Amino acid sequence: MKECLSCKRSLDDGHRICPDDGAPLEIVFVGSSILDEKYHLLRRIGGGGMGRVYKARHLGLKRLVSVKILRPRFQTDSGFIERFEREAETLGRLRHPNVVEVTDFGVEAKRHIPYLVMEYLEGCSLAERLRSGALSLSAALPIFDQVADALEHAHKAGILHRDLKPSNVFLSPQPDSDSQTTSLDRVTVLDFGLAQFFSDPDQTPDVVGTATGIENHARLEYRASLEDDVTLDRFPNLASDRSTALLGTPGYMSPEVLSNQPPTPASDVYAFGVLIYRCLAGCPPFQGSAAELIALHRDQEVLAPSVLAPTLPSELDRPILAALTKDPRRRPTSARQVVADLRQAVRQTRHNRWWQQESTRRLTLAAALGIAAILLTTAFEGPLGRLEDRLVDVRFYLAEPRSPTQPLLLVLLDEATLNDDPTPLADRGQEAGELLKQTMAAGAAGIAIDLLLPEQWSRTSAFSDFVLRHADKIALAAFSPDEGSVTGPEAIQGLTTAALGPQRTNELFGFVNLDQDADGVVRRARVSYRDIEGQRRLSFAARAANILRTEVPAENAFRIDYSLDWRQLDQISWHDLAATLQQQPERFAGRLVLVGAVYPGADGPYRVPHPKSLDGEVPGPILQALTLHTLLDKTLLDKTLLDKTLLDQEFYPTLASAPLRPTATGGTLAAAGMLATLGTAVLLLGRRLMLAGSVGIAVAAAWLAGAIALFSRDYLLLPAAPFLAALLTTLSLAFVLRLRLSRFPE
Repeated sequence: MKECLSCKRSLDDGHRICPDDGAPLEIVFVGSSILDEKYHLLRRIGGGGMGRVYKARHLGLKRLVSVKILRPRFQTDSGFIERFEREAETLGRLRHPNVVEVTDFGVEAKRHIPYLVMEYLEGCSLAERLRSGALSLSAALPIFDQVADALEHAHKAGILHRDLKPSNVFLSPQPDSDSQTTSLDRVTVLDFGLAQFFSDPDQTPDVVGTATGIENHARLEYRASLEDDVTLDRFPNLASDRSTALLGTPGYMSPEVLSNQPPTPASDVYAFGVLIYRCLAGCPPFQGSAAELIALHRDQEVLAPSVLAPTLPSELDRPILAALTKDPRRRPTSARQVVADLRQAVRQTRHNRWWQQESTRRLTLAAALGIAAILLTTAFEGPLGRLEDRLVDVRFYLAEPRSPTQPLLLVLLDEATLNDDPTPLADRGQEAGELLKQTMAAGAAGIAIDLLLPEQWSRTSAFSDFVLRHADKIALAAFSPDEGSVTGPEAIQGLTTAALGPQRTNELFGFVNLDQDADGVVRRARVSYRDIEGQRRLSFAARAANILRTEVPAENAFRIDYSLDWRQLDQISWHDLAATLQQQPERFAGRLVLVGAVYPGADGPYRVPHPKSLDGEVPGPILQALTLHTLLDKTLLDKTLLDKTLLDQEFYPTLASAPLRPTATGGTLAAAGMLATLGTAVLLLGRRLMLAGSVGIAVAAAWLAGAIALFSRDYLLLPAAPFLAALLTTLSLAFVLRLRLSRFPE
C-alpha cells in the first residue's frame, strides 16, 4: 500500500502518483490497502512517533473506523510491539465516554502487521484548535472537565496515561437534539501508547514497568512550537549521568519523571496542568530544545500564566501553578480537583470584576437611599408619631410598675367624705382654709389643689388667710375651654387679689387642661399654655413642681411616665385629714400635698397607657400626680435645684435615679440612616438576596427588642417608629432595586 505525500490518501501498489493531486507516493507496506481482509484503509488522519492512524471502512459492517498500525520500521521491534499490545489492553479495560473506544485488535497473518481498531471521530484535535490562539474560559472549562473525567476514570482503573497533551485530546462537535445546532464538543482522550499499569488503583504506588533501554541514537534536538508537541519515542535523558531513556513529550513531562523517578497519577496531573496552561495562556510554560525543556521542567519555577497573557485573570494563577508544583505530593490529588479549583478561581474572578464594576455605584445608591429614608421619615412625622405612641404604650404594658419615690401626698375628696359630710364644695371654703393652714403648719412643702374652686371661697377668711400666708407654696387649678374663657381664678378676689397684686395672683394658678390624642388616650402633658392674650402660663403640674423650686424642662410638651404604680401613692381621705394632722403630723413634713376629688362625677376618669397589672383609666388627680411625678423625676436628679432646707429631710435620698427619659429623635434618625445605609449596602452587594433581607429584618427586630429592654431596665424611651420606618423603607426600596440591577455572579 502506498500513501500520497500530499493528501495522505491510501492507494494500492499499482499507482505511481496520486490520481487526485498528482503528488508522489510513499510505500507504507507491500500489498493491498485492505487490512486483514476486513478493514479498507482510506486515508491517514494522524499518527505519532510509533504509529500511524488511518480512516478506514469495515467491509462487513459498512461503517467507518479508525485503524492504528505501527510504522514499518517498528513492526519487527519487540519493544514497540509490546507497547502496542499494552495500548490495546489498556483501552480494552477502559469504558468511558471521554476515552476512545477500542473495537478490535490483531495482527494480519500474511504481512505480520499489528493493528488496533478504534471508533472513528469527526472533528479536530485540541492542538489544531489551539493554532488559532488561546481558548476562552467558557470554551476551555468544558474541555477540561471531560479530560479530567477521563483521567480520573483511568487512574481508578490503575492506568497512567503518561502522554497527555493537546494532540491527544480530540474534539468532536455534538449536535443539540432540540435546536439542531452544534452544542459543546465531546472530548475524547486518545493515544494510550505510553500508558502503564500501577499496582493498586486506589493508591499511588510504584509503577510496575520502567522505561526501556536506549539504542545508540544520536542526540535528538527538539524545538517545541505552538503547534508541535511530538512524542519522542526514544531519546536520551540528557540531564542524567545514568544511561537511561525517557519516553514521552518533553514539554509535558513532570519533574519527577525527568528526574528518573517512577510516574504516578500526580505525573498525569502535572501534564494536565501544562495542557491547561497552554490552552489559557496561548503558549506552553517553557519552550526550547529537548534538553532545555527537561532542565526547565525539572528545576525552573513556572511563570504565572497571567504574566504571559495579561488578559488572563490573575485569580487563575494559583490553581494552575498548583498543578505545576515541582513536588508531586503538593499537587492537587486529582485532575478533577484541578478543575474544581480552577472553576472556583473563575467564580472569584467574576466576583472581583463584578465588585469593581458595581461596588461604587451600589454603595452610592445605598447612601442615597439612607438619606432618602431620613427625609421620608421626617416628612411623615405625623403618622410615625402615632405609631410611636402605640409602641410606647406596648413598652409601658410590658414593663413592671415601679414604686413611687417622690415627695407626694394625696388628699382626696372621695365617696367616704361625701357620705360622712354631704356639704357642697362651694360651702367648704372655711373648713378647707383651716385644714390647709394646719397642713402647712405640719411642715408640708406645699399644697397643689386640683379643684376648680368656686367663687364663694374668695369670701371666706380662712381660705383667704391661707392664700396670703403661703402664696409661694400654693398651686391652684385653672381651666380654659376652647372659646378662651378661664375658670378657677374667681376663687381669689377682692382684698386677697389686692394684697397679692395681679402678677402674684396669676402665678398661683396652673392650667389643668389635658391633651387627649385622637384615640382618647392622654399620653403627654405640657409645661405651659398660651392664654388669650398670648402670655405663657404654666400648667398645673409645672406650677406645683415650682413649689419645690425645681426647674421645669425646657421643652414644652413631654411624655407622662405611666410606669409608676399609682396604687402605692400615699393617700388620705379628706374626711380623715383632721385626724391625721393631729395624730401623724410628721406624715406631712417635706411633702407636696396634692388635693383632688375622686368621687363619681368628679374629674375623670381618663384613658392612659399602663402596665398590664394596672387599670387603663385613672381619675383626674391621679393623672395630675403622675404628671407631677414625671416632672419631679426629670428635675430632682440634680438635688442642688432643691431648697437647701429640704435636703436634710430623710425622704429625699430615696428619690428615683432612673426617670423616664426620651432619647433624641435626631440621633435616632442618624443611627437609622447609618444602619439603613449599611443594610441597603448589604442587600445590594450581598450574594444571597433573602439572607441579606433577613439580616435587615433581624436588625429591625433587634432594635425594637432593645427599645423594650432599655425601657424595662432604665426607663429610657428609645424611639422605635422612626428607626423602623427608615430601615424598612430603605430595605424595601433596596429590594426592588436589587431585582432590577445586574445579578450577583454565580
